[in-house]
Amino acid sequence: MKKYRLLLLLPISFFFIQNSFVQKNIIEEEDEVWSGTVSFVQKQTGSMIVTSEWKMEAIITSNKANAIHSFHSKLINGDISDCKTASKTELSVGIDYNEKMYSIQVSMPGCYGKQTSGDRTVDFAQSDETAIRINDQPLKDPNVLEGTLTEKEGTEESGGITTTSYTWHLERIGKKYQPPSEKNSKPKPGITGKVSTPPSGKINKNGQPRPGKTDTIPVIMGSLKKELWSGTVTWTKTSSGKAKVVSYDHGFENVFRWDHYMSYHTDVNFIKSKGTVSRADTVTKWEKDSTIFIHPQNIYMIEERNTKIYRKGKGDFDLDVEFSEDKKTYWISFFGPICPEFHFFEKRNNIHGTSSDTSTLHDAGFQTTLPADFNGYPIGANPDILSGTFQEIIPANPDDPAHEVIITRARWELKKVK
Repeated sequence: MKKYRLLLLLPISFFFIQNSFVQKNIIEEEDEVWSGTVSFVQKQTGSMIVTSEWKMEAIITSNKANAIHSFHSKLINGDISDCKTASKTELSVGIDYNEKMYSIQVSMPGCYGKQTSGDRTVDFAQSDETAIRINDQPLKDPNVLEGTLTEKEGTEESGGITTTSYTWHLERIGKKYQPPSEKNSKPKPGITGKVSTPPSGKINKNGQPRPGKTDTIPVIMGSLKKELWSGTVTWTKTSSGKAKVVSYDHGFENVFRWDHYMSYHTDVNFIKSKGTVSRADTVTKWEKDSTIFIHPQNIYMIEERNTKIYRKGKGDFDLDVEFSEDKKTYWISFFGPICPEFHFFEKRNNIHGTSSDTSTLHDAGFQTTLPADFNGYPIGANPDILSGTFQEIIPANPDDPAHEVIITRARWELKKVK
């Protein structure tokens, strides 16, 4: 016999869009041994944020590294997210002595911890395994690699500012590099290709991250050379389904009915690789559930629940276009805006009467890479025009009577600015 149960809406403070992990080959000289430090720090400010800091740090000795990956966030509604992971890892360095450029990469462990909202605490993941990658830096001293890059995105008017900083200082240990004589010199390959991003987590059929596994898409890179592109990008993710399940228990009919819908929509118009990203997300969930209250009268009720979640915001962000080593395929990527997340929950025909609750949480934004696969998108006949589409269909679970599928679609039209 089904007992009365109180449905609690789990607040989600961070929600990220699905993406893919792309790993490129790294070629390095066997006799190059380095020691020093590499770090990544990202801070967010906004009307809903008390503090938000994401850090990845590595202390390197002879190419071996001690890495610390941490995240701490507190919102004005009291929600707190924390994680900290330490791990052994390695440094990779690629230098093109002919072009006088270099790139570095340090692999990082995932960051796992807890998220507290009110009196509830759940598992939290800021990131699966990822990396700090700094690409295409000018080589001034072949025995000392050092620098600082700072990137700032968004505005207070658009909902918040994200400031990202990369700092590195590496010194060659042991045998120092000596430039070869001109007649015997040959170019040495460096690190090229697309930025690494971690694999996405799982999204449930209601469009929310499953507890203990939050989707995340950090992109860790620095680059000084950049082509400029103008055009548009449209990205959507949708899912819907409804069903009715009937069973009987001790002469009572138990019926569970539901109608779920989600729609995420992002539009971008880029001019010289600068664009305004507009985001509008909607999640609705309607449910009717037969409920038997176990006491002498055996009260039988049909409880109705409504949940609605809205996100809307816009911000100014850069477009990144990355090509494969053979220049036959490419990827495009951009960040999305920080925006408020409005929750509404209502319960009717409950033993306690009708009740409702509204709240405003803070969504930390997202990063999207297209196409979201390992292979990239093929370049057409004109390499100055990047035009394509992407579609991914996640089929319904065979045991899901609502037959809910998740469909992601994207379209982009970009032209190089000369």
